[in-house]
Amino acid sequence: MATLTTTVQESVTINGKLYGNTITKTHSSIDQVYQQVVTVGTSIQEIIGFAGTEKAGELADGKLKYLRITNTGSNFIEVFFDIAGSGNDTASFKVEAGCSMVITHDQVGFGAAAASTSLSQLDAIHGKADTAAVAVELFFGLTA
Repeated sequence: MATLTTTVQESVTINGKLYGNTITKTHSSIDQVYQQVVTVGTSIQEIIGFAGTEKAGELADGKLKYLRITNTGSNFIEVFFDIAGSGNDTASFKVEAGCSMVITHDQVGFGAAAASTSLSQLDAIHGKADTAAVAVELFFGLTA
């Protein structure tokens, strides 16, 4: 088993004062990594799926420890998270050109009020580019 180390760093100076921080996190028990670039077009398409067992194009439920989605294009993308078995529960996030989003688990919660939200297994992550297809880099760290 390997240890994946990730670092997030911010730095901005406003009126001569430096703000920001560097946070390093280790993710233990990593035994699989995937890194690939996919083209995301202007129609919604699946980026990765989740299933009870691992198979081509799908990750096994509960194995995801780290996922980075980086928009390497010149226009924004939308990233959609679909909950397994919900029929139509989806949340979407805008990822600007040159920006990334990170998640560290494959369960998400949606609800009308935060107090009533419970976590559910992701079914799939979809993507859609704004005005033209873009290259999106994916990096996954998984445990056995």
